Amino acid sequence: MSKKSVLVWLAGALVLTLLYLMSSTNLILKDDIRPVYQVSVILRDTGDEYYDNFKKGVEKAAGEFNVDTNILSMYELSNKNLQRTMIEGEMEKGANAVVIEPNAQIKPKEEMQNLSFVVIGDEKYVFEHSTIKVDYSEATREIAQKISERHKDIKRIYVFSEGINNYSNKTVYKAFTKCFEAYPTEIIFVDLKENENYLTELLRSAESLEESVLFGTDKHSFTAVAKFLEENKEDVHAAGLYGIGASNYLLNKLDEGIVSGIETWDEYRLGYMSIKFAVDMIKNKIHNEEYEIESIFIDGNNLKEEDTLRILYPIE
Repeated sequence: MSKKSVLVWLAGALVLTLLYLMSSTNLILKDDIRPVYQVSVILRDTGDEYYDNFKKGVEKAAGEFNVDTNILSMYELSNKNLQRTMIEGEMEKGANAVVIEPNAQIKPKEEMQNLSFVVIGDEKYVFEHSTIKVDYSEATREIAQKISERHKDIKRIYVFSEGINNYSNKTVYKAFTKCFEAYPTEIIFVDLKENENYLTELLRSAESLEESVLFGTDKHSFTAVAKFLEENKEDVHAAGLYGIGASNYLLNKLDEGIVSGIETWDEYRLGYMSIKFAVDMIKNKIHNEEYEIESIFIDGNNLKEEDTLRILYPIE
């Protein structure tokens, strides 16, 4: 073998040896392995009818930030212990963070201190957390003002709720009644969770509803009343139906004239920012961030406007 051939063989062997050593000691540049973050999202309801846009926002952020999400429902809104049990259960499953729409005060146990929390709402807590602020009081004041402007001489307002013990429902109810303290309007509160047959009983006094406004504090009660009016539209004619929260069904009823006005939020943005804040807390140890989602009043006048459509039907 010539001297030149020997040198070539030696050079090749040296290159192979170097490649082996670099590979075994991670000196060769490899694709970054992105960590997968485990984030649990605990909502009051997971039905697509109520949380479709929120889920789309969660999915968008999960894809961008490499997050594995688990979306759960607090199916028993009046069960305050369920909230803590669900948080503990998600922690045991390995969740790095919990996004929660609370139905009661959150009081983490000591073993939960390492768990990152993103709270949806407007309450402040003593433990470290980030907040997606949904100002129920301000949203209620805006829709109450619209009602008072449109129905100056209204005799009574029926306020329907799906469980008054729920934090947001209680906040909405208090803010709403406060707005009408200076008016002679009679406020009649109905907890549909406790009075399932109340709407049927209203048929007996259908004539009086013509001088009444109906208001739903949440999507569940709002939807129930809208369906009641739709099913009995030949017999029941209320002065107006308003409520908190949008869904495809409620928007369709608004377009048809059964619903008079809706106060809602950009729920797609809400879902997206919830996951982003969770990742900020897990990855970058950024705590106490706050992002406010402003509410918007929708009626027949602005339902088809570009800004409204962008919020209601986001393009992913």
